[in-house]
Amino acid sequence: MSRTDFPKIYNPATQTASELIENFVVRTELFHEIFEDIKNSEMKNPEQHYIIQGIRGQGKTTLLLRIAYEIEHDEELRKRFIPIVFNEEQYNISRLFKLWETIAGYLEEMGEIKGLYNEMQKFIDNADFEERCFQILEKALIKHHKKMILFIDNIDELLTKFSKREHQRLREVFQESAEMRIIGASSVSLEFHYDYGKPFYQFFRMPQLRGLNTDESKTLLLKLGEYYKTERVKEIVANQPGRIEALRRMTGGVIRTIILLYEIFVDDTNGNAFQDLEKILDSVTPLYKHRMDKLSPQQQEIIDFIALSWDAVSTKEIAQKTKLESKAVSSQLKQLEKYHIVEKERTNTKNYMYRIHERFFNIWYLMRLGRKWDVRKVRFLIEFLQIWCDETELEKRAGRHLEAIKQSKLNDQHALLMTEALARTPLKREMQHELISKTRTYLDNEHSELVAFLCKSDNELIKDSKQAYESGDFETAIRNIEQIKIKTPDDYNALGVLSIKFKNDFQKAEQYYLQAVGKDHADAMFNLALLYQFEFKDIQKADQYYLQAVGKDHADAMFSLALLYQFEFKDYQKAEQYYLQAVGKDHADAMFSLALLYQFEFKDYQKAEQYYLQAVGKDHADAMFSLALLYQFEFKDFQKAEQYYLQAVGKDHAGAMFNLAQFYQFEFRNFEKAEQYYLQAVGKDHADAMNSLAWSYFEKKINKQKALEYAGLSFKKEKNIYNSHTYSMVLLWDNQIEKAYKSSLEFLSNQESFEKFPEDISLFLLLLIAKKQYQLALKLFNENSHNLKDRFKPVYYALMYFMQDEYPNEYRRMGGELKQTVEEIIGRIHQLEKDYE
Repeated sequence: MSRTDFPKIYNPATQTASELIENFVVRTELFHEIFEDIKNSEMKNPEQHYIIQGIRGQGKTTLLLRIAYEIEHDEELRKRFIPIVFNEEQYNISRLFKLWETIAGYLEEMGEIKGLYNEMQKFIDNADFEERCFQILEKALIKHHKKMILFIDNIDELLTKFSKREHQRLREVFQESAEMRIIGASSVSLEFHYDYGKPFYQFFRMPQLRGLNTDESKTLLLKLGEYYKTERVKEIVANQPGRIEALRRMTGGVIRTIILLYEIFVDDTNGNAFQDLEKILDSVTPLYKHRMDKLSPQQQEIIDFIALSWDAVSTKEIAQKTKLESKAVSSQLKQLEKYHIVEKERTNTKNYMYRIHERFFNIWYLMRLGRKWDVRKVRFLIEFLQIWCDETELEKRAGRHLEAIKQSKLNDQHALLMTEALARTPLKREMQHELISKTRTYLDNEHSELVAFLCKSDNELIKDSKQAYESGDFETAIRNIEQIKIKTPDDYNALGVLSIKFKNDFQKAEQYYLQAVGKDHADAMFNLALLYQFEFKDIQKADQYYLQAVGKDHADAMFSLALLYQFEFKDYQKAEQYYLQAVGKDHADAMFSLALLYQFEFKDYQKAEQYYLQAVGKDHADAMFSLALLYQFEFKDFQKAEQYYLQAVGKDHAGAMFNLAQFYQFEFRNFEKAEQYYLQAVGKDHADAMNSLAWSYFEKKINKQKALEYAGLSFKKEKNIYNSHTYSMVLLWDNQIEKAYKSSLEFLSNQESFEKFPEDISLFLLLLIAKKQYQLALKLFNENSHNLKDRFKPVYYALMYFMQDEYPNEYRRMGGELKQTVEEIIGRIHQLEKDYE
């Protein structure tokens, strides 16, 4: 592409005819269509007039010039036609007569027909001055056997200045005169063309310039590659055509935007492209500002959100951000779509997504109306780099930019913008860090205020995050990871873990895990499965992501999936399958759980022993404990049971200490050893050990204060029917009658107590009587809801024996068959009185 000055791309009229013709590689179909129409029309009668429509940057001006130049270069046509190209901005044409004066001026300037302007001025004071001007013009054309083709860019601006009467008059001219033809262009929708009540309703032929299609985009890019003498475009077209399509979609197929991005990409020496971009942005600012000013406040709010988002957004997202009602947003979007300011994108639902229609307008908005610095200013450039460059090309591009910074070739804005854009592409982190570090040094040396806006590198953010985490500042740790520009799957997984651990934000964690899962991160698959299982209670999804993690050879996932099948789905065969897979990965917990499955579900004690032993070989304390239980209760091998209890005790297993104590007490009748291990378990806060040791002391009538201490601790720690009974008995022993009575209500009010230990309930009643608490005992017999009188009738009559002074006849109610039993109970009460005085 011939390039003497970059802005020529956006102002084609400044290119020479040969340059423009050489570079004209797209819009060729419409060019040929219009040109052939002109060429084949004799213009004996009024012809159809054209207004080419398309947003700015779509090549309208270039197309007009290309047609005009083709007429000029065609000798036969040149004999018949005078192509007149109006300046792009015609501020002087505010009235219809000014149009005829301007045409006269062009004809004079071109040397085609002279003196027309002066001739017109003779009638300047006439009421019919405009008509006189046109008559002079028309007669001159007829006299010289010439027809005019008027190429008027931005014709909408010209026509808008004319009054309705002038519109009517101009329509008459177009309908009656065969001496001229309009080929115009407009970047806005012409309302008067669609309004039935207006003179120009459906008057013009209006071909639409849409965004380039894929083939046209390839053609344009190949032309750019040809000019810059790079094979990169050819390689992409041949091997990665998807990149061309992605770029086309990103730019909306707008020629100007494609060329702009390509120019910035290849200009890595002195930043001229960025300076040119600034000039272009300045030049379109009045137009775009006027466009924004014409919108209502609600429409401006909506455009602000859509433009700053860059990517398409939903009506719901717009409503949430702008705090407008969804209906109001939908209504305004329809208007904005009609104005060609936004375009809608279909989704797989009935709803649409919306983006800015003209991508260059979006770039202007980001660059001009955003905050002084915001990464969104380079959002368009980031997307282009990611589309256009593979990892190798990005590294090369970053290297060239780095070299230009080192050599101080760039202005500070270019250095910042390109570094910020490149830092958000998939560069290696070491390269990204060097790029940001060198840019910071460069901006510091230049004393540029822009250094304050330069981002931290991802390596710096990771370091800061670790320091914050270690110091307990978890909010900052999370925030630093969130600010990482190119997040790895590890980063997303870490964010998921931290969101749960320190924010309890399960929805956010789910989002992060899903992003990591999308990048094949096995730990994230596993963590997501855990989240679905235990927080969202969605075991189907848990199953799905456990299986994905299992597919990545994740041992913990195999184990957790086995647990899911065993306890949620009750599918023991599948549970066995995944336990075995995890065992194959040396997973000790899986060995242990598989042993439990064989023992309790399949009743296969040999296999249970096999996998307990494997887990024991991995120093698994629970496996040692369970293996001891297996040997004790199933195999009756007390030596081996003792061996594995002792191994588990060596691993500080409180349950093993307690069971070993009971084992010594009840199997080996060795209370001294039993007490030793009870005390070890008590030291581990084992409530059952406290209770059992207290009961043992009670039965042996020793260490009353220790018994009281341990029973009280157990009752306080884990109140149940067993330790409430022990505590009540020891309290009676210590003559704490009221406390004993209150704590006894815990087991005396529970039906399970009467089923599990009726003899112990009887013992409590006997000791209460032995302590001469006759009224309390009677109260229990009378008021207890579990019918104590019938359940413990001999004990009741023993009580009545001691209360004969108050109830002389109650004892006599006793049947003879109970007499001996009651007498034995009375004797036992007397013995308890002595034993526990």
